[in-house]
Amino acid sequence: MEKELSVLIVDDSKSSLLLLNEMFQQLLPKSNIHCLQCGKKALADLDHRKVDILVTDLIMPDISGYELLTKAKQINGDTLGILVTGGSPELASMEALLDCAHASGANYCIRKTHFIPDFALIKDEIRGML
Repeated sequence: MEKELSVLIVDDSKSSLLLLNEMFQQLLPKSNIHCLQCGKKALADLDHRKVDILVTDLIMPDISGYELLTKAKQINGDTLGILVTGGSPELASMEALLDCAHASGANYCIRKTHFIPDFALIKDEIRGML
């Protein structure tokens, strides 16, 4: 029997939020997926919700993905953290991006310019949480 996971997806870009929501709905159809466009609302939400997977945009107007991930890990050290970024030239390679992510406590990164291939790299581990 599949375990129901709690997934929080946070991105100030509505189109990215919709795409991420669709991808996780397909991957984890029995899970509780909650989407927010405001980082500060997500921060408050973490006080009331145990999150198994946090998917957060790295750069948002009101709070960084690093801050959200830090808070989520303080509440539940087992939270799987996935940073999403529009990228920068310095972080164009997945290796450089993962080095940055791991330094912040994230498990994975997804580049907005490479949603599908990056997501494909982490699907099996996410499924393994079930």
